[in-house]
Amino acid sequence: MKRQGYRTGSEWTEADDALLTQLKDQGLTYLQISASFSGRTPRAVEARWRRIEEHARGADADHGRRLEVRRLEKINARFVAALTKVRGRMAA
Repeated sequence: MKRQGYRTGSEWTEADDALLTQLKDQGLTYLQISASFSGRTPRAVEARWRRIEEHARGADADHGRRLEVRRLEKINARFVAALTKVRGRMAA
């Protein structure tokens, strides 16, 4: 049942996300933040904040994986160079 005065399933905009992030950074509670969003419950605000955080953590994890791949590629290149050098010495 829809609660009077609350939205159901409406989209969050980039401006909404920016405002939510700003208010959360100020240390406000979800109840206080929800007052800045017409028709958003504290629970809806909290759910959106969790999705924003999950997305940010995912981006950080992707960046970390890319850095690790680059690091391993450099190690591999050094290993191949050393192996080639050793094989050259053994053939001589």
